[in-house]
Amino acid sequence: MYEQGRYDEAAEWVRVASESAGEDDLDAALTRQPVEAKLLARRGETEAGERLARATVDLAERTDALNRHAEALLALAEILASPEHLQHALALYEQKGN
Repeated sequence: MYEQGRYDEAAEWVRVASESAGEDDLDAALTRQPVEAKLLARRGETEAGERLARATVDLAERTDALNRHAEALLALAEILASPEHLQHALALYEQKGN
């Protein structure tokens, strides 16, 4: 939904996902938080979005989930307009074979 520009719907599903997932559901957090971070930044809460994106990257780095790590880096790249983070994400996708 976010990628389609349906930001209100994306925000609603982020809320539902946040309320539905358990505190210890790492995959749910790594799926939801990049979208939530980008939504925060779009709403003008850039610092909060950046903090969440960085926290998600840190969380993903401690796993072997290359796709989730790349998704977190893409969120951070979008928020910061950072080619370095984008390149790192692409390298992870290539490493995974995507």
